[in-house]
Amino acid sequence: MNYLLPVFLAASRLVEKELEGNVRFLMPLAHTIPRSMVDGMTSGASIPLTLIEGRSRQVLRASDAAIVASGTATLEAFLLGIPQVVAYRTSWLNYFLGSRIIKVPRVSLPNILTGRDVVDELLQENLTPESLARSLLELFRDEERKKEYRQAGEEALRSLRGQEASGLAARAILDTLKSGSEGVPA
Repeated sequence: MNYLLPVFLAASRLVEKELEGNVRFLMPLAHTIPRSMVDGMTSGASIPLTLIEGRSRQVLRASDAAIVASGTATLEAFLLGIPQVVAYRTSWLNYFLGSRIIKVPRVSLPNILTGRDVVDELLQENLTPESLARSLLELFRDEERKKEYRQAGEEALRSLRGQEASGLAARAILDTLKSGSEGVPA
């Protein structure tokens, strides 16, 4: 949270400025994150932000677009048809070690599942308030892109319904790992 929330808040301020205040931000809080910590980090945010404990699915459904930290929430947003920008940042040491062990062309579940870039992935040094705001605004304004995104999500959902979901996810992840494993010692 310490790596992501400050960037999310700064990007939100840029989005609010660009949209001339015609925006409202919702942030679901997982039960594992202390409310007091988030309150402390967001108290000076100076954006119209509402913290909602739990109910992430309802928050997503109420959203026109979302900033989602890489993980299973990206798949949930994708299958619900909520356009998103995927963001992730970790310590430089974790990233350095992880990138030496695992080499994959995509990290978000929607991109892995479809085998193509249906969501923007802003990772590590590419995750800045400016890049995040720009990606979110482009997504928010591009109706054709949102339509293509939702169609890809519907196709993925049909595919998941037609197969055992865990098997499909495992195959997609294995295929991704195989395609990115060149140069990785066995």
